[in-house]
Amino acid sequence: MLFKKFHLLYYFLIVVLISSCAKKPHNIGSSLIAGDEYYFVNDVVIDTATFSSYKFSIPNGTSDRIISGKSDTLEVTALLKFNATLSDTLNSVKIDTAEITLITSDFVDVANAKNDFEFFEITSPWSNSFSNDSLQNLTTANLVGTISDTIKTFRIFSAIIDTTTIRKFINDLIDTTKPQFNGFAIKPKISTNGFVGFYSFNYSDPLFYPKLKIKFSKNNKRDSITISTGVSTFGVKQIIQYQTPLQNLITQAGLNYRTQLKFDLSNIPNKAFINRATLELVLSSKKIGALSLDTLIVSMVRKTAPADSLFYFPVYSYRQSADSLVYWANLTTQAQSWVIDSTKNFGIVIRSLNENSSLDKHLFYLPTANKNLRPKLKITYSIK
Repeated sequence: MLFKKFHLLYYFLIVVLISSCAKKPHNIGSSLIAGDEYYFVNDVVIDTATFSSYKFSIPNGTSDRIISGKSDTLEVTALLKFNATLSDTLNSVKIDTAEITLITSDFVDVANAKNDFEFFEITSPWSNSFSNDSLQNLTTANLVGTISDTIKTFRIFSAIIDTTTIRKFINDLIDTTKPQFNGFAIKPKISTNGFVGFYSFNYSDPLFYPKLKIKFSKNNKRDSITISTGVSTFGVKQIIQYQTPLQNLITQAGLNYRTQLKFDLSNIPNKAFINRATLELVLSSKKIGALSLDTLIVSMVRKTAPADSLFYFPVYSYRQSADSLVYWANLTTQAQSWVIDSTKNFGIVIRSLNENSSLDKHLFYLPTANKNLRPKLKITYSIK
């Protein structure tokens, strides 16, 4: 009897299920949506923007590398200053030889197999907190050493340094009443074409630091010391200035060029939900280091700070593919903020990823270029 009741219940449930499925599917969905809650999806492309490119003065001395070299448009000088606590006994020793060694970290546009650099004594004070503009006024004295070697990554460069200069360096370190020894400038020779990066005192591994090895003798006994502590930076001199008015949007490390863009989102309703907002920039030309990441940083500009000092909501900008000229960045969060409150829209700033440790340069087409080349903000949004 129980078995028959089970079968009757089973057949009843089957009939109910088939009856439910026979109804049109849209009946179920439409009954769940209120009449005023339909959403419409819109796609817009904003390709008009205000823009500027400008130099921002920041120090290069916090970088994990220093750079020297030159091209038709730039000349770069690396600066080294060794620091140590030395024994007074070194006042009376004979300096036999002195050698500075550097390890290459990167290079850009090295056209020749061999590049030449010269070491000069710096005669004016400086520190690694000096901005690039402040370093333009440094003075140097005598040539005290040269480097000439094949450019390879992780290659050790050595320069024999004039012993008279090293004697002065030792005396100044021991006697703190004397003027400070201001270190060495590593300048490219006329024959140099390209740029070489060397690991600095800020690199994570001390084995790669610049080193000064001094060999000396006293009473027919030979000894040596190696100094691998100090400060370093590099200064970039722009030989050919960018044209005015601007021909491109500019980001360039070393010189610290940045670009500011502001798109007008006022035609998007302030109650819209931003599904996605994508910035697209079309590359005009670029020049980056052999080991540089081909990446930029895009940040919102805050009302409480000028465009060159404080950023928030930073995102990365990449190429869409290895052979693409288009760089993109996801600005969905930023665009939603601008739509909700247009008074917070102060635009974005685009800068190099390695702004104070490379010479990476990206030039992009202006907002006044042809429509297929100008910067764009592509937005998909939903509205009731």
